[in-house]
Amino acid sequence: MIKHAPQLLGLLFTGWSAAALATADGPDHFAVTGVAEGHVLNLREGPAATTRRIGVIPHDGWGLRNLGCEGMPTFAEWEAMSERERVESGKNSWCRVEYRGLTGWAAGRYLREDATPYRPAATPTAEQLANATYWGVEERPVRLVDGTWEGPPYVAGGASRPRVRLLEPRLGTDADGDGVADAWVLLTRDSGGSGEYLHVAAVTARGDRTENRGTLRVGDRVDVMAFETSDGNARLDYVTQGPGEAACCPTLMVSSVYGLEGYRVVERSRTELGRLSIKTLEGTEWRLLSVDRENVPADEAPITARFEGGRITGSAGCNNYFAAVEAPTP
Repeated sequence: MIKHAPQLLGLLFTGWSAAALATADGPDHFAVTGVAEGHVLNLREGPAATTRRIGVIPHDGWGLRNLGCEGMPTFAEWEAMSERERVESGKNSWCRVEYRGLTGWAAGRYLREDATPYRPAATPTAEQLANATYWGVEERPVRLVDGTWEGPPYVAGGASRPRVRLLEPRLGTDADGDGVADAWVLLTRDSGGSGEYLHVAAVTARGDRTENRGTLRVGDRVDVMAFETSDGNARLDYVTQGPGEAACCPTLMVSSVYGLEGYRVVERSRTELGRLSIKTLEGTEWRLLSVDRENVPADEAPITARFEGGRITGSAGCNNYFAAVEAPTP
């Protein structure tokens, strides 16, 4: 009997879906199957569709840890079933899984064995980050294409719609402590109006795939001053609204350090650096990178600005310019 077990298991797998493998010695992990792109697999409180939903898993989710399944027939029961009965029995199975720190029940018919062969993890590439799936920006996970995701219009035929964009990532620091360099990224989310929410996210590697391990909102209409990584953490220097300030006009300078704890990005420290002023801009030559969210072509002559002693000087790309600068308010 032992030498024929693989053949019997293969028959059971074919007739009853991948959930049939979820025995005590079954797969350690599952991946999602049979869920259309843009849809999600519900994670529920109990092994039934009537129980409370506690989370969702994207259509291409993987790495679900198998904690055991219910509703599987014994081999003797399966052997006595018709083909239709075998299919129906698979629809009634539920598997308890752990995904991204959440533990709950998922319908077995949407699970398959996650049999991706082991590959040494590698640092996520810029291309992978620009086409990855991110959580915590919208109610549902969003998958970027070339660094951008756009949702459907809020009103049929309308121009306003949610949009998520990837800003320049930072590669090369080990966020999860596994000895492999990961990535930190900034994401913006807007709906065509004046509001634009900034998020910081951690992306780690597993074999040849990437995973957004956590995302945290920083604020609305904040201006980024610096974004760097070291010792597994990300440091973001930015300008945000101080007490009593309107969202349009932030002046409070802040330096925050973010870290990864399991599947959460947390703010490890926050330091206020004072109010924005002309003095803040001095000592640095500034270079124009974009106008109205359109990048300046890399082969064009650089346009620069330098602030010093109440004056601004620089190059306009062809001629030099200079002027006096007044800053009566921050």
